[in-house]
Amino acid sequence: MNTPSCASYRTSLCQVVLLLLTLVAPVGAGPLQTEVLQEKEGWRARVEIDCYTPGTVCGRFDFAALGCRGELTYQGEEGGGHVFRERLLAGACTPGCLFWLDADGQQYRETCKGRLSGQGRLALAVAVPSVKQPETTAPVTRALPSGTVSPVRQAAVQAPPMEDPARRLPAPAANAPTVRAGDTTYRGDFRIDPQQGTVSGEGSVEWVNGDRFLGRVVAGRRQGYGRFVWASGQSYQGDWRDDQAVGRGQILFADGGRYEGDVQAGLPHGQGSYSIPNGNSYEGNWQNGLRHGPGRLSFASGDYWEGRFENDQQSADGRLIIQPSTAAMPLAVSKEAAAASTSLPSVKEATKAPPASAAGALSAQAGGLSPFELNGRFGYLNAAGQVAIPPGFTEAATFSEGLALVRVGETLSYIDVSGKPVLAIDFDDAGSFAQGLAPVLSGEQWGYVDREGRLVIKPRFQDADSFAGGYALVKEGGLWAYLEPGGQLRIAPRFAGAGRFSEGLAPAREGKLWGFINDQGRFVIPSRFAGVGQFANGLAPANENGRWGYIGRDGAWLIQPEFEEADMFSGGLAVVKRNGRYGYIDPRGRWVVAAEFDDAGAVEAGLARVVRSGQVRYLDATGKLRLSVVLAPCGPEVLSDSAGILVWPETPDQACP
Repeated sequence: MNTPSCASYRTSLCQVVLLLLTLVAPVGAGPLQTEVLQEKEGWRARVEIDCYTPGTVCGRFDFAALGCRGELTYQGEEGGGHVFRERLLAGACTPGCLFWLDADGQQYRETCKGRLSGQGRLALAVAVPSVKQPETTAPVTRALPSGTVSPVRQAAVQAPPMEDPARRLPAPAANAPTVRAGDTTYRGDFRIDPQQGTVSGEGSVEWVNGDRFLGRVVAGRRQGYGRFVWASGQSYQGDWRDDQAVGRGQILFADGGRYEGDVQAGLPHGQGSYSIPNGNSYEGNWQNGLRHGPGRLSFASGDYWEGRFENDQQSADGRLIIQPSTAAMPLAVSKEAAAASTSLPSVKEATKAPPASAAGALSAQAGGLSPFELNGRFGYLNAAGQVAIPPGFTEAATFSEGLALVRVGETLSYIDVSGKPVLAIDFDDAGSFAQGLAPVLSGEQWGYVDREGRLVIKPRFQDADSFAGGYALVKEGGLWAYLEPGGQLRIAPRFAGAGRFSEGLAPAREGKLWGFINDQGRFVIPSRFAGVGQFANGLAPANENGRWGYIGRDGAWLIQPEFEEADMFSGGLAVVKRNGRYGYIDPRGRWVVAAEFDDAGAVEAGLARVVRSGQVRYLDATGKLRLSVVLAPCGPEVLSDSAGILVWPETPDQACP
């Protein structure tokens, strides 16, 4: 069973404010200037446009108020302006919307699923890095000619944001008046309310345990913009409301870690980035201090993993990008990305017990392990093509949440990445863990166990799948439904056929044709296909008139139906069949590995199993041969690398004792 994920989406982008950022460096001029197009309301949103070359990623958008960002691919000219297609990289916004900008850069429109979701007029503000500039509402009359490239990519320089007086710390004064209340000392413009006994004002606040705060206090509660420093060295600087860290802010940890972004109840919540001294970082969505939703995990080597996180763990819905300098190990995580911390500490006010700081590097399990078969037994390979777990299982599933279901004879168990059994299963059958739960079969009914093996959802279903995107596919009364982790049905049984949620949508069939539903059970892509698959990389396989292609979230064809078979994308590639042979394409429909195989499997942990003329081989994501299954002189199968060197068993004597 696969482990997909779900990305929620919005239906409207009403009142969105656009900031169009371009960099211009006139000959003979001083510092580079940043031209910013914005609406009068001044919402935190920005779009960078680099070029007008059709089919090219020509810009980026960042709707900070909505916590969404992504890329813009230029589509062409239309209605006296330019049209871009949005590709969502992070946030809970609708992917695949169209963004229209007029030729003068003064008006914009955004259309999602054929409906207008946002529009407005733009004005100009100018900021120079070395000199603070006042705002102006002068209209922009400059537009990039078709096919040209803006200096944005060439210069890669961005002016600092204008200073907001409301987000300024009070200047500490050496001889400021002092007010003492219990174990707390106030220095600055503070006063005590004689009736309420509370303190209000602006300045610094110090506690006897060494903690201190610089900012505004109203009736004894921190309000507005301020900085709190724990005696341990950890600090938070940002917005405060009713004595809680809420809004936007920055957390500096004593070990050198740094978080910047949205905060709620003292925890990262919303959109934000976290980096640590070794160069690893994460940018994306957060929920109650955990990475949750679309995000990017970047490593000091330049490699990065991009996809969806669920409860601080990477889901299967993602892709790892390896830079050329580390391409010797395709889709492998660089060595710097050793697993360690899984969450950020709370920045809740704790005068007596400062919170512990984050420790170690960011978690990085993107490389993963993939099962392989040798002489009728299964083991696991890593992305470097090495045997990580020797073949010894009669059945083996893919890893999910650090565990894999294996069978030896009639015994089912879950193993960890070292191959050690960590949980025995006394059930007739089982599935993979997702969201902390795994389906199990007891007699003729399915239920769910937790990671301790406890039955938390009693068996009552005719069939059940692993959780994906927040819900699990279950069958009751011959029809398919969707279950929440708490055991309640999210969508009642009504579908003759259904699939897992992925990127916010799930395949479903009520009659003979398939469409896609949202988590309310409503069809958002009408039932008009003979067959469909799950969404990944913004694309889902679909069958129309006997041919397979790929559609976007609006149901429109993004890769035309020209294949005999098509699978969902995995590892950035999809298996397709043409003229009776299998190969691999990328999300733009370009052939990466030619269709020349009798059979082909999905890319898992950087490797893909293919079969040609009866011989099993393993390719990397570029199509390069990494491993082959061959027969030893004495008969059994062995695993060798592309140079013919024995990989498993480790010595010829073990192959032919």
